[in-house]
Amino acid sequence: MVLHRFDEKLFVLKLSKRGTRTGAKDANGHSAKSIWLKQAKRGICGEQTDAPAEDEVQTAKSKYKAAKTKPSGDFHLETFLESTKDEHFLLNRSVFIRYLA
Repeated sequence: MVLHRFDEKLFVLKLSKRGTRTGAKDANGHSAKSIWLKQAKRGICGEQTDAPAEDEVQTAKSKYKAAKTKPSGDFHLETFLESTKDEHFLLNRSVFIRYLA
């Protein structure tokens, strides 16, 4: 199972490995591979809800794509690595190089 955040208050629980064999039902009682959840009005829990309309899905996808950008050209890898040399974690240099490429 994988829980994805759709927006600020809506999540989708994907039942990826077993799909409909899990016996999960959507808000209308039909077999489902994904269950939509919203934040409950009280407490720290979720409530099952209907899937969003297709236009809401497209709007959310376009917002995600717009937010997912590469770093600007003024990032200097060597300066960053030098600034973190006394930190308590290790940096894998190849990860940064692949990300910036």
